[in-house]
Amino acid sequence: MTRSFPAVRTRRSATALAVAALIGGLVAPAAVSAASAAPTAPEVPSAPLVSTGTTWKYLDDNTDPARGDANLRVWATPNYDDTAWKSAPTGFGVKNNALTPVGPFTPATKLNHYIDGTAKPTIPTYFFRTTFSLDQGVAKQIESLASTVVYDDALVVWVNGTKVATFEGDRITETTNLEYAGSGKGDPQTSTFSIDGKLVHDGSNTIAVALYQDRDSSSDAYFDMPSLTAVKRTAPGEIVQAAPARVILTPTATPTTSQAFSWQAGDVSHTVGKVEIGPAGGGDTRTVDAYAAGTVNNNAKQHFSATVDGLVPATAYRYRVGLPGSWSEWFEFTTADPRATDFQFVYYGDAQVGLDTTWPSVVKQAEAKATRSIGSVHAGDLINTGTNDTEWNNWFTGMAQSATRTNVMAAPGNHEYTGGDNMLKSWKAHFEYPSTSRTPAPSASSRSSRRATPRSRASTRPTSRTGPSSRPRRSTTPTTRTSGSSR
Repeated sequence: MTRSFPAVRTRRSATALAVAALIGGLVAPAAVSAASAAPTAPEVPSAPLVSTGTTWKYLDDNTDPARGDANLRVWATPNYDDTAWKSAPTGFGVKNNALTPVGPFTPATKLNHYIDGTAKPTIPTYFFRTTFSLDQGVAKQIESLASTVVYDDALVVWVNGTKVATFEGDRITETTNLEYAGSGKGDPQTSTFSIDGKLVHDGSNTIAVALYQDRDSSSDAYFDMPSLTAVKRTAPGEIVQAAPARVILTPTATPTTSQAFSWQAGDVSHTVGKVEIGPAGGGDTRTVDAYAAGTVNNNAKQHFSATVDGLVPATAYRYRVGLPGSWSEWFEFTTADPRATDFQFVYYGDAQVGLDTTWPSVVKQAEAKATRSIGSVHAGDLINTGTNDTEWNNWFTGMAQSATRTNVMAAPGNHEYTGGDNMLKSWKAHFEYPSTSRTPAPSASSRSSRRATPRSRASTRPTSRTGPSSRPRRSTTPTTRTSGSSR
């Protein structure tokens, strides 16, 4: 069950130099010297610490693992005795009391489904434990752990007894280990999260997981941790080279002469962000500082936003975002033409489901038909769960070509609030929109002078978008619309 990652060390070696001189029939003693190479520092493992197929201890018999202990979560601590638990490799799952595919995932190990073994009620909670080992001197080099989990219906993860991630946990009461939770959204969900490196230590480390069914008649359950990897700590001031992601253009109040940009840093070492911009036809570029928009959804990578003004109407520009050594590729966009009397845009309903499968194809087909589109309008429910970083990543992957060259005009729906994101932190980190306040926005030059200074994100949102939408679900199928009125 324990996975050990030995450190890489240099083998000690001795080079003997012997020189013999024959003088007058006498042999002089050989001069021998030895040099030993100093051992190198132990290395942070590059291979996953946990992956699909890792062996876990698990409990699937509807018994409380706390066994009456005053500490409800004692079973998640390193010293807990799990010798009586069963042991098997991931993924774990069950559907209608059989070992069969759960959505697109096929489990390797069947979980007991029902309390009595034959019919509902279902077992409400399953418990899992595994360990990995770090050699002496490795833990202090780890900045964080990055993990991907697949689950149905709700999941909580602990590292060495500390809770590090919760998914679909709104109904978890923290008063009992055995309870139903989650929302039963169909196929298993995939999510990612980050763990503070301070929570791990040299030697054995314990990962504990609680998997919840959403109701006593749930038809299936599934759990896997396809990846848990160590992220090496960088030296103070060292910048890891990694291109930004989730680059997006959003309109300003003056789209003829200004443009807003947002993106996610390529690495946790990126604490500042910049936009470099210049005419697409060639000429000088200028660099504008961005402000840090925050980290969200257990992802330690910073989000950045910047607004560049002083642009020329109806003019093509090229730009890149990031910071020196870690820039994005160059993208192009064109500022709005004040003389335009007709234009196209693409209207999208709820993307929400099929973000990793259907969504990219939908966007590609829409863009192929709307060749004169100035951008896209998104009427809420871009994702299914506001705190699911994997869904956000998939949405941006589908929009990668469109969002980097034309403006995205989006409104939050009720699903942007789900998962406990009542303050729309994820939304505000990803999108930069003009304020409805009458206070003029600062110019690019003034923003540059107060480098990366955060400002209230709430003030940058339209005041009419203050609560979840109550509208019915819409089709994801895009609609191309042409306007005959001037903007």
